[in-house]
Amino acid sequence: TLYNMSAVITDIFETNRWKRPFYLAFSDEEKDMFLFNDYLQNEGFVFKMMPYKVKDSLNEFNQEKFEEGILKPENYKNFYDIKIHNQPRINQFFGDNRREQILHYIQYLIKFKKNEKAKSTLQKMNRLMPEETFPLSENIKKQYKAIEDQLEKEAN
Repeated sequence: TLYNMSAVITDIFETNRWKRPFYLAFSDEEKDMFLFNDYLQNEGFVFKMMPYKVKDSLNEFNQEKFEEGILKPENYKNFYDIKIHNQPRINQFFGDNRREQILHYIQYLIKFKKNEKAKSTLQKMNRLMPEETFPLSENIKKQYKAIEDQLEKEAN
């Protein structure tokens, strides 16, 4: 089945012919339906379509751009507003979606034996997005626990 999104991207491929980069923005759920997700390099707020497979390689994330955007403290200066102005759909999207992205990045770091950086990124996520302000969802708790277990296992 060719999803609408994949059909549009196929047209962009044909029109662009890799003359310039192009970027896509969507959630992990949408990404899973995307036919070409093995070619998406995560840059944080967007994915860059690459002309070669990047999934499960060091190129799966553009670390510099990811950290520059997603882990930039200025982007969280008003995070406490979540607690003050309860907007469940927005809170969930911002809190869970952002944490999920960071946890995927941490899993990537662990996969490539960058455990100290993975630990410091986990700590940074906790500072930027304190659980007291917006509690972890059950899904995020499971991912978080699996990462903690994996980091502990790697340390021993």
